[in-house]
Amino acid sequence: SGLYLPDDLLEYSYVRSSGAGGQNVNKVNSQVQLKLSLNDAAVQTYIPNEVITRLKQQQPNRINKQQQLLLQVQEHRSQAQNKQAAKKRLTELILQAWERPKQRKLYKTASPESKERNKETKKRRSQTKQSRKRVDYF
Repeated sequence: SGLYLPDDLLEYSYVRSSGAGGQNVNKVNSQVQLKLSLNDAAVQTYIPNEVITRLKQQQPNRINKQQQLLLQVQEHRSQAQNKQAAKKRLTELILQAWERPKQRKLYKTASPESKERNKETKKRRSQTKQSRKRVDYF
């Protein structure tokens, strides 16, 4: 993917997961909560400021008052798989914010000269088609 974030920048916490899993759900802390502090200077060495700004705009509901990006993953039954999924999701979010939005190009309207040319072309085309009609001799 081209993005590298060291594990020491990520803060993991583990919570009991909800949902299916039988007795396993009640015993094991398989849900992973991942925190990435966006104000941390070490994070800013790996992620440019403009990307962090876009990330804040794109994911406002995942960022808390301490400027931490929060992800919760409980897709899998095992903690290790959820941790891997959380890292993958974080990478996807950052790469999504990495792409610069396309700049809109404002197109100019047709000039009066080109409008006149288009009219002339239309007239000529119309006359050509009119000349193909049957001629009425009476």
